Amino acid sequence: MKPLNITILIVEGDPLYREVVKEYLKDESYIIKDASNGTEAWELLDSNPEEYDIVLLDDSLPGMKGMDVIKKMKANPILENIPVIIESGKIERREINRGMKAGAYYYLTKPYKKDILLAVLMTAVGDRMRFKRLKEEVMSSFRSLAMIDTATYFVQNLQGAQALAEYLSKIALNSEQIVTGLSELFINAVEHGNLGITYEEKSILSKDGEWLKEVEKRLNLPENCSKKVEVTVKNLSEHMVVTIKDEGKGFDWKKYMKIDTDRIYHQHGRGIAIARMVSFERMHYNEKGNEIEITIKKKK
Repeated sequence: MKPLNITILIVEGDPLYREVVKEYLKDESYIIKDASNGTEAWELLDSNPEEYDIVLLDDSLPGMKGMDVIKKMKANPILENIPVIIESGKIERREINRGMKAGAYYYLTKPYKKDILLAVLMTAVGDRMRFKRLKEEVMSSFRSLAMIDTATYFVQNLQGAQALAEYLSKIALNSEQIVTGLSELFINAVEHGNLGITYEEKSILSKDGEWLKEVEKRLNLPENCSKKVEVTVKNLSEHMVVTIKDEGKGFDWKKYMKIDTDRIYHQHGRGIAIARMVSFERMHYNEKGNEIEITIKKKK
């Protein structure tokens, strides 16, 4: 069942392709808006920034280019965290890196089939819904946390991972980016580290909509009941240093530090790369891969 009240802005310069995409989505529970060029898209976004949840953006628009639209979105505090899906006839690693730095984390290579579009949309919508939930908590008071010198927390499940991410992000300079990065790393430590869910297993589980059920199932196994992710926080004058350690065997973290073009259409696997590029000043894994230290700039 699709989330209700999700509005998607389709920005496509080719009128025929625009209609094809709208046809793909006509039976889905999404509210669809469209624009034929970057200028028109920006006027819609700028005039009503709270209306939109996802932007499906052609990379080669007439006039204002797709990347120019993204830059304008990133300069707007309401629009900056809306997921942008880039459509392009050719996507190379250089273009992906350029898009990632601009703030686009999802990609479609034209021509694409309906099932590919729906899979990428499902991932983007899931990220958008999670961000909305996290944002509701992020703006509460952070005075008590700011007074702590050193503290250790323990996370056991996904709910605890998100709650701690919300709590720690309150004193960060860019709270909304930090809460996303922390959440990704905490969840990774729980599901992959402590519960041993492999990348391949999560791909199948996510596709079948069974991921959360499997997480809950493994959390209740006798061998996992006592496992926790240890999170140590050190407050410095201008920075917060967070160390995340799970009880797993570790993993080959190096290949996940950058977006791999072979995995660009997968419904997961971008969290570590996104965290490294947009959330934290510094990220450092131990060789084994079951411990990571990150540095976060604090609010003044």
